[in-house]
Amino acid sequence: MSFTYTVGTDIAYVRFYSGDTIENDGIMPLNTNVSDEEITSLITLYDRDGAVAAVLEAAVARWAKYVDTEAGPLRERLSQAALAIQRRLDRWREDKGVGTGAISYQPLRADGYEDANPTTGNY
Repeated sequence: MSFTYTVGTDIAYVRFYSGDTIENDGIMPLNTNVSDEEITSLITLYDRDGAVAAVLEAAVARWAKYVDTEAGPLRERLSQAALAIQRRLDRWREDKGVGTGAISYQPLRADGYEDANPTTGNY
């Protein structure tokens, strides 16, 4: 997986606005970066602004599994990273009106029970 940050490119745009501009000091846990290939794929799926939202969403999800720890006087508030990134994502969505969002659908049944109501037992 590669990392580039060449100003003026779509990848640099996504890196800049997601805060992932320094190699080996990335937005993801353990200072990892989002790869160029992942960013390119997200730009293809959405657009540059949607890709920024998707990177921030992924970072929130990755950081969310980390908890605050305490050992004597030492405290690590790792949950704060997810909250800070979530706030940045919320501002981005508000400013740009974008987000990867959720997709919902209503499946159609082809077995003759499309009007069935399992809560009442009417089939």
